[in-house]
Amino acid sequence: MSEMILTDNDLADPSHWPVTVAFGLFDDQMQGFLGIARGMSNGIGYSANDKGVLFWNDLDDYDRAHEERFDVECFLLDNSCRLTFLEFYQYMKLAFTRYSERHPECAEELENDSRRFADLFL
Repeated sequence: MSEMILTDNDLADPSHWPVTVAFGLFDDQMQGFLGIARGMSNGIGYSANDKGVLFWNDLDDYDRAHEERFDVECFLLDNSCRLTFLEFYQYMKLAFTRYSERHPECAEELENDSRRFADLFL
């Protein structure tokens, strides 16, 4: 059975629902989670299957000139929410904890990724 890593009950604000999609499901498709986690911990977003995470530095010069500055944006198709680094970190930390509970062999790596994000952005 598949279930979301983060659910609507985890959200500080209902408008943050794209965060739940950005972190994905617990299922057989999670092989890429550690790579995505490593990228996000370094401020590198991802986009896959019309969902993803963008950091301000992911944008090119043209987009930065035409967008209002933001820290992190989570999206699904044409729906998105923009978060501060602290808000995103809180969701990231919870997602990493839940993933580690299912995959204890990844706990240390995800804890290091979480620390790296905090050191870089908080």
